[in-house]
Amino acid sequence: MRLIRGIAAMAALIDESGGVMGRQLTIEARDDESTPAVGVSRANELISAGVPMIIEGWNSPAALAMQPVIARAGVLDLTAIARSGAMHCQPFARPARAHGMSL
Repeated sequence: MRLIRGIAAMAALIDESGGVMGRQLTIEARDDESTPAVGVSRANELISAGVPMIIEGWNSPAALAMQPVIARAGVLDLTAIARSGAMHCQPFARPARAHGMSL
């Protein structure tokens, strides 16, 4: 919950200074319940909602399950906290969908 409050606080600061490329940020939070299957379900919900980016990764097993789903959807993925030797940093690739924004 603290992580979500921190993200929301940063989004508010960004919005106060004009947003991102003139657009205000919207935070849509989902609880993955630290469970891989629930995490994948929540990632699919967000992907279906058309979010341009997902910040995931409180729990390594859930993050590892979510990452390929998010990648296949072409959504920008940021792992916030989870750490596992099985996670590998990937070079940034432009998301397949930019939702009307030039990236």
